[in-house]
Amino acid sequence: DLNGYFFAYKGESTSCIWLSDEAGASTLAHECLHAVCWMTDLRGMKLSEKSEEFYTYYLGWLMEQIIVGANWQLYKGKTK
Repeated sequence: DLNGYFFAYKGESTSCIWLSDEAGASTLAHECLHAVCWMTDLRGMKLSEKSEEFYTYYLGWLMEQIIVGANWQLYKGKTK
C-alpha cells in the first residue's frame, strides 16, 4: 500500500512529501528521511558517524514542521 511518497526534481532544490490519509508516524518518518538524505546530498553531505547527529536533528525538525504546521493526525492520537 502506498501511504506516502517523497519526490524531488533532479538538479533543483524543489521537493515534496505526499502522505495519504492513512499514513502514520512510521510513514512520516520514512518519507522525511528520504527528504533529509536528498537535501543533504544536494549540499555534498553524506551520512556517516560524524554527520549522523545533523541528520537526526534535521529529521526531527522536519517532522515537527509537518506535524505542528499541518496539524497532522499524530497529534490527534493516530500512531500507525
